[in-house]
Amino acid sequence: MKERILYGNPRYFETTGHEIRPHDLYNIIMDMPFTCNYDCLKCYRKFSEYKDEVGMAARKKAIKHAVDMGVKVFVLAGEGEPLYHWDIVRELVDFCASYGLITIIYTNGSFLTEDKVSYLYDNNASIIISIDSLKEDVYSKLTRSNSFKRVMERLEMTRSMFGNAVVKNESYTITRLAIITIAMNYNQDELGEIKEMCQDDIFFICNYPIQKGSADQHWQAIAGDNLGVLKELSHKFTDTNKGGLSTPLSNGKCAALYNGITIDTNGNILACPASVDNKIGNIKTDSIEQVWNTQKVHLENIGNPSCLPRNNGERFLKNHDGNIIRSL
Repeated sequence: MKERILYGNPRYFETTGHEIRPHDLYNIIMDMPFTCNYDCLKCYRKFSEYKDEVGMAARKKAIKHAVDMGVKVFVLAGEGEPLYHWDIVRELVDFCASYGLITIIYTNGSFLTEDKVSYLYDNNASIIISIDSLKEDVYSKLTRSNSFKRVMERLEMTRSMFGNAVVKNESYTITRLAIITIAMNYNQDELGEIKEMCQDDIFFICNYPIQKGSADQHWQAIAGDNLGVLKELSHKFTDTNKGGLSTPLSNGKCAALYNGITIDTNGNILACPASVDNKIGNIKTDSIEQVWNTQKVHLENIGNPSCLPRNNGERFLKNHDGNIIRSL
């Protein structure tokens, strides 16, 4: 099968002749106010639910400053459900599109409608939908919701529309739609099936859980002593070439961490979306440039891990079949 590439991910820029260099600011990541219609067992943001709002003016100022520093991608991370705040999302996507940025938006898919999908399609966005099981009973247990049928219907509606944006050549397929799955004890036997369902028009991200928040409370059920197997499975099945990372660079490190800035709803700047305990500044008091320089020093001081919340000393990168392809 040809390599699948998500529009806006680091690999997309590498294949189009715009390689992301060390310390280039590649993306700016923002959280919406933490509101969600799900109560997922895997959620690492549970108990770190910031509800204050920095305001649209401050958000746009930070984005403009990042654009001036060369940023290419705007990410709305799935900290809660971003589409719950559609008015905020739409205004930010509008603003980013006016500067030629690619938007990547994470969602559980339950709030997708034909109008919203059409808008995102027309405004240079990629969509990443969280689906952890193709079995309704397992999906309901993992999300503690009754949205399975609605989400699968809206996935197919989105797939039909975004299929028009798929670009293919002899070496790879570029798509603007992805599914993200967290490998857990509950779904480890489904990962190959989920990837197969993606075919060549949906990019597949397979990560393993982070032991924080709700995931920490339910750790024995979702991972426990089986974490090593879940890591290997995520390495094997993910289209990113490195399980545990949604946006890996060619050197195996995370672009969100090494080439991005994350801003939460209080204006705090985090090392990455999952590093809820690593605040390194605030856009109310610090410039993007100041915090960017601080973040680079911070990473050097802690040994430049490939992933901060999953920092476990791994020094290798694996291919889709699980074989090591190079040391880091």
